[in-house]
Amino acid sequence: SGRGVVFATGSHTMFGKMAAEIANTEMKETTFDTGIKSISKLLLTMTAIIAPLVFIINGFTKGNWTDALIFAIATAVGLTPEMLPVIVTTNLVRGSVEMGKHKTIVKKMNSIQNFGSADILCTDKTGTLTQGQVILEKHYNLEMRETDRVLKMAYLNSYYQTGMKDLIDQAVIDVADDDLDTSEIQRDYHKIDEIPFGFQRRRMSVVVANSDQKHGEHLLVTKGAAEEMLSVSSQVEIGGQTLPLTEERKKQIFKDIDDLNSDGMRVIVLAYKVDPSPVGEFTVDDESDLIVIGFLTFLDPPKESAKSALASLNRDGITVKILTGDNEAVTRAVALKVGLNIDTVYGQKDLVGKSDEDLAKMVEECDIFVKLSPEWKTKIIATLQKNGHTVGYMGDGINDAPAMKQADVSISVDSAVDVAKESADIILLQKDLSV
Repeated sequence: SGRGVVFATGSHTMFGKMAAEIANTEMKETTFDTGIKSISKLLLTMTAIIAPLVFIINGFTKGNWTDALIFAIATAVGLTPEMLPVIVTTNLVRGSVEMGKHKTIVKKMNSIQNFGSADILCTDKTGTLTQGQVILEKHYNLEMRETDRVLKMAYLNSYYQTGMKDLIDQAVIDVADDDLDTSEIQRDYHKIDEIPFGFQRRRMSVVVANSDQKHGEHLLVTKGAAEEMLSVSSQVEIGGQTLPLTEERKKQIFKDIDDLNSDGMRVIVLAYKVDPSPVGEFTVDDESDLIVIGFLTFLDPPKESAKSALASLNRDGITVKILTGDNEAVTRAVALKVGLNIDTVYGQKDLVGKSDEDLAKMVEECDIFVKLSPEWKTKIIATLQKNGHTVGYMGDGINDAPAMKQADVSISVDSAVDVAKESADIILLQKDLSV
């Protein structure tokens, strides 16, 4: 049982704000609309000037003002291109049919013009530059040795969490199924509670009760990004002993993680805490004084086609900018393999608090942005638009929807979540930049 406290409803909730942003039916003006408007303006101006001139000149020279008026009206009608809407629509339909032959579905026809005018394409890294098939490579303890204990803790966290099981959780469960007796783990432990993943905390926890040897003992198991995990940990487990997390040990952990990151491995830190707090009262505050037990290293190799696709986009005058929630070292390693410029990399921390002028410069000089929340992805796109760029955004997750709404043309894939597909102007039938 529990008591629910409502502190926000409807459009005041985070979900509500996101839904309101996506549901905003105000159509974004495409370069196609701008073009049609400017042509219409020119034709109206010409009609407004030429028709009266024809009427006046004809009236004075011929002396018959009735005939002059009829001729002026005929001139005005002649200047109006009756077939323009038909010609324009026919071209757009022909374009969308042609694109349909190349694994591309056009949902909003006006977006074809923006798609063609885009000079910047913003995209996430996972599944676009990488294969999107995350593999758990190693489950190290702090002495850089693989142990079943680390894998067991990781399994408890991934198996019992009820949020969206992503590729990382699936990779942990797959390896544990092969290497451990998972039915015994499920029998020995049952779930008490969980603290879901948060974009600011960048970690998630589950609380399980041991119903075997240590009957009733509660165990909080947390996994997350290195910096955020070490900031809430106070001890480490080395050689079966629990020792204080000193500055020296912290430096060693970061060094080991950097070494793994530079090999293109994504590293997640695993920690635990015994008997945290009474049942039903678990909050984010319980993620404190944790004992770091080890690392999980994942590999998501780059796509073979990514390098040539990026080179091809570059030749067509399109700059690709990576907007990812992943850390800098892993993103640099992947970007280097696919031929992107990694001289300048900015994280969300570098962007927070900067003036609009500074942001305008930063988004131009950098092509890789890391550790971003969904709000900052949207802000970067808006800043690029203010700088006069036509921006395309390619996304497939729930947190991509606001950025897709902001972009001039939003691109998704047929395997994306429903909300991303709904927000998209164009859908690719294969998640590949070469398409």
